[in-house]
Order: sequence, then structure tokens, then C-alpha cells
Amino acid sequence: MSNSNWILELKAAGIILALMMAAIVTTSFIVPVPDYGYYRKSKNAEGAYRDNSHTLSNARSNNDGSVSYRRICENPKTESDDDLCQQWRMAEAAQDAVLVSKIQAVIGAIGLAGLVLTVFYAARAAEAAAASARVAERSMVELERALVLPVGFRVDVLIGPRREVIGFKISVDVTNTGNTIAKKVVGTANIVVFDHVLPKDFRFPDRLAPDKSTTAIGRGVQIVFPLDIAFQDIVDIQQKRRSGYVYGWLEYDDIFSATAKRRTEYCVEIEVIGDPTVIPEPSSSPNLAFKAYGPYNGTDEDCFYKPGQSPPIGGLPAPTQPPRL
Repeated sequence: MSNSNWILELKAAGIILALMMAAIVTTSFIVPVPDYGYYRKSKNAEGAYRDNSHTLSNARSNNDGSVSYRRICENPKTESDDDLCQQWRMAEAAQDAVLVSKIQAVIGAIGLAGLVLTVFYAARAAEAAAASARVAERSMVELERALVLPVGFRVDVLIGPRREVIGFKISVDVTNTGNTIAKKVVGTANIVVFDHVLPKDFRFPDRLAPDKSTTAIGRGVQIVFPLDIAFQDIVDIQQKRRSGYVYGWLEYDDIFSATAKRRTEYCVEIEVIGDPTVIPEPSSSPNLAFKAYGPYNGTDEDCFYKPGQSPPIGGLPAPTQPPRL
């Protein structure tokens, strides 16, 4: 969750809470408040006062001809005044009790709303913390996991009995470049030469089914997949009459994903950068180079075949056989 989302949610919750509190306070305090101070007595048609329990000694005249009486509780004159005073005091106490109850209700509502918001944002904080923990765990796994990759393609010249070049051995060097062991490793490598470029609908089949036996590769440990290619194929590639490719795959488990397969796919195009008829000196570079080619390059979910899927077997052009030594 982004910080902007948190801020927007907090503002929205604050506005809703303010509106709720305003509604509660408004409905709680719009109540009639009786006037227990002075009240008015009017004369009847005969000029007499309707309430004879009050004497003129407790009254004062108003400009409109009515009479206002002071609060009787200030100076009750009679037992009736005293009783009325007590009734007023009881009414005032009841009114105060109602007011206190409503204030308590408002405070309780505010507390409840605060508790709801606290629980809500505590849950969101817990969710954000869990998401952060998952991200940290994924980062740790990606940093420490096993990662088996082809790290090089070595070329050795195959020499005939008359010291002529009859072919080349291409060794695919595969290394666990990760920080932990790769378990149950299985894979294969293929070499194929076409009379044209790699077809767009090529499905990267295996020439032979891979060996079902598995192995383990420790950190920095290397395994090799050797492949042979005939001299004539290399000459045809040099003269642009044909194109050659090396491709393969590996699947394995790491210590973090015992039930989820890891996968690596690779595909390179063979390039001839020198005279293939010349036998290079032991310290010199080979006459072949390799460049990544096509969609058959990736790891795990980015692979052409997802982890656990198997390429088809067979259907590749037959390899050119080198002459007998």
C-alpha cells in the first residue's frame, strides 16, 4: 500500500468521523431548556391574577401590564413556595442528568469511533507489515537461491589422422551461480544445423530424451554438456549457406522451493570468426563464437516452456557425421 493511499484513507476517515460527531452533538443538544428564573403572570378579565399563591411582594411590573416574578427559591415566603422551589430543583436536576447522559453518550460515541478507527488501521498496518515481510522473504530467496546458468561455450578442435580438422567439440559449461545448492538437477543440450535460419514456429525439441537421473550442484560447481559438430557444417555456416544453433534447458530444486521447479533455458547461434581449417595454438582463441538467439532464453516463469513442462522429442535434422578417424 502506498503512502498516498494511507493519507487519503486517513483524511476520508477523519471527515466521516467529524460528520458523525457533528450529527451526534447537534441532535443531543437541541433540547428545550425551561426557564427557571422569572416568569410572567397575566391578569384576567376582572384584573385579578390567575395564581393567587404569589403575592405582589414577589412581583415586579412590566411595561406591557404583566407581572414578572422573581425566582421563589431565592426567598420562599410560604410552604407552597417552598414546595414549588423543591419541584423546580428536582426538574433542574433531572434536566442536568439528561444533559450529562447525552454528554456521556457523545463521549462514548467518540471513543467507539476512535476504537473502530484504531482497529481498522491496526489491521491495515498488520496487512502492510505482512506484505513487507513477504517482499523481504522474496528478496532474500532471490538473493540466496540456487541459480544454474550456462556460463560459457568452450571449443575444442577434432583432429584427423593426417592432422586435418574434421570437426569441433562444443562444451556447454553450466554453473550454479547462486549461493545455495541446486538439487535434483536434470537437463540436456542440443546442436542443430538448418539450411536456413531457425524457423519462427520452431518448438525447440530435444534430439533425445534427457537422462532421468538427477544430480546436485553446489555453489560455484560446474557441469558440462559436450556436443560435436562436423567440419563441413562449420564451413557452410562460415559461407552463410547454413545456420547452426546450440540450445538446451535445465530444471532443479533449490532449498527454498522444495515443491516448485526452477528452470533455465538457453539458445545461441554459432558464428565462425576465423579460418576453421587452421588449428589454433593452445593459447589462442577458437575460431567459433556464440551469441544469444531467439526466445529460448530465460529463467523460471520467463522460459519458453514453464517449469515442469517438457519439450517434444525428435523431429530435428540429422546431424552431419564427421569422417571416421
